[in-house]
Amino acid sequence: MPPLDFPKPAHLPPSKRRVPKRWIRDPSDERAKAAGCWFDERFVDHFREFGRRYLRHWEGRRWAGKPFELLDWQLDFVFGPLFGWFRFDDELGRPVRRFNRCYVEVPKKNGKSPMGAYVGAYILCADSESGAKVFSAATAKDQAAIVHNHAIQMIRAAPELEARTKVNRTTKSIHYAPSESYYSVISSDGDRQEGLNGNACIIDELHVWRGRELWDALRWMFASRDEPILFAITTAGNDMQSVCRAQHDYALRVASGEIEDQGFLGYIAAADDDDDPGDPAVWAKANPSLGHTFRLSEIEESYNEAKDSPALLASFKRYRLNIWQTAETPWLEYDRWFACGADYTAEDLQGLPCYAGLDLAKTRDMTALVLCFVRDETFALWPYFWLPEETARNKSAPAYYRTWEDAGLLETTPGDTADYAIITERIVQIVEQFQCASMAYDPWNAASVVQRVESQTGIEMKQFGQTVTNFAYPTKEFERLVLSGGIEHPRHDVLSWQAQHVQVWSDASGNLRPIKPKHGDHRKIDGIVAAIMALALALAHDGEEIVPYEEIELPAWQ
Repeated sequence: MPPLDFPKPAHLPPSKRRVPKRWIRDPSDERAKAAGCWFDERFVDHFREFGRRYLRHWEGRRWAGKPFELLDWQLDFVFGPLFGWFRFDDELGRPVRRFNRCYVEVPKKNGKSPMGAYVGAYILCADSESGAKVFSAATAKDQAAIVHNHAIQMIRAAPELEARTKVNRTTKSIHYAPSESYYSVISSDGDRQEGLNGNACIIDELHVWRGRELWDALRWMFASRDEPILFAITTAGNDMQSVCRAQHDYALRVASGEIEDQGFLGYIAAADDDDDPGDPAVWAKANPSLGHTFRLSEIEESYNEAKDSPALLASFKRYRLNIWQTAETPWLEYDRWFACGADYTAEDLQGLPCYAGLDLAKTRDMTALVLCFVRDETFALWPYFWLPEETARNKSAPAYYRTWEDAGLLETTPGDTADYAIITERIVQIVEQFQCASMAYDPWNAASVVQRVESQTGIEMKQFGQTVTNFAYPTKEFERLVLSGGIEHPRHDVLSWQAQHVQVWSDASGNLRPIKPKHGDHRKIDGIVAAIMALALALAHDGEEIVPYEEIELPAWQ
């Protein structure tokens, strides 16, 4: 029996609209029930039966050729709710699916790509919508093709579907003849982001997405569709400002009842930060497909390899336990940094002893000036950031650059290179406003700026070479102050973003120096570098003696 003739269940009349207890999972579901939403298990059965009868796994010795049988967690927490919940749409005058957005976050090896392909194939072939347009999306076409190729291979492995579909050899678009529907690949490196008209979009590995342009184009492409689905499935990432992290946080807030959004379905399987990463019970907690798509021995082998290496353990926690990491080997503890946040304004700092650190940008990069104020028992930071306007608006730049600019947290200068004249003028204003005693600066390409600031303000400018000799003491002290709560910051989004992914270089004696990300990495640490330089001056003023150890010159990291 072809999917075209597969019977669709009739919608339930109001008198029979019920929600079985097993489908009430959180406060959001309670609200939906109270608002008149209901659950129809026949639609869930229809979705599950499609996989059993028409889809076939195509890879792996244990799975190839077998029907796609949903695992319990996939049915209970994702596909059951997604296709079983309904609401009445007053504008359409009929029931529609309750959920139109779904965010699933699970560790690697839990069958994410096949799940996405299942949804795409179902909407293409069995959702009873003529002219359906389904997309697999990613920021790069190769990534988007992973889920899409899964769908192609599953359909080819199922004779009844293969007979009714045709795959374009060039575009890989799948055409389902009975309903004249298409399943295609879309990516930000193509030219089809705008003007899309789809009713389903499958997004795999959302954590690698940097900007929001493609996401926003996809999010709003469903205007003319009655029951669209935006289905995102991913592993935890390491960028706390990414669109993926925003979806992660949103899912938690919806599930807790903090936000009311009856159209959003979220499922996150992860260990907690304080769980023992070597405990098999924690492995099972974070990996709902453990024992099905991969064996316990595989995760045990990964842990044994990672347990004695901080870098590998961070990767293990992220990829195997689905715990978000702020860097491959993060230096500052995420929670400790945010615990140092305090409520104060620039006016509150007026009159306090003030020292500055300046990290001047390359032509197209970010410039940071951070002031360090000496209080009775703490050091208080106040940051400033500049970026060339065209860098901030570049299509490949993180979308939060523009968000920060709009919020007044990031100042932009005209053109595609740093305008040192404008930046110098602002630095002069800041120095005079707070009567800064001295400023530490990286001497790289800073001569003209330094001379102008010094001549116009009289501030003492101190050269701070980017060596372990100079950084060793203030870097360790910065870390100690963060851990002890001896340093405060005003919860500035740009500075906090940078603090989340700072890495440090250590020599055999344990002396530390921050290292900047590789060229092309959008993550920056200029503000933390400037803060450490400012702290070095404040410590010296505060009676601390900075004694450099054996002189070791390292390559400048500008």
